[in-house]
Amino acid sequence: MTAPSASASAEAPHGAAPTTPALANGKASAAPPKVTGENTVELDKIAPPEDKLPLHEDIMQLARLGEIGPIQTLCETGKFNARYKDQEGITPLHRIHKLSSIVK
Repeated sequence: MTAPSASASAEAPHGAAPTTPALANGKASAAPPKVTGENTVELDKIAPPEDKLPLHEDIMQLARLGEIGPIQTLCETGKFNARYKDQEGITPLHRIHKLSSIVK
């Protein structure tokens, strides 16, 4: 009896559907995007958010950019306060802290 070859271990069991072959790095190759209907890609109809604020009023985007001065101005004018949280419960201070830990 001969030992199974390396290619035999990569084959699907008898009766099972073949799987995507793994690349040398152990990851499978990416599937191409699905084309639906009249040659449109599945993700091409995602609309941008309509409630986008201008940068000088978007406290979370300012925090991501590390713009402390405009954030202070928004708080001083009463548009935001120190307890403001986004939909995920994250505050501008969390964002600034995360940015400062990346920069260090």
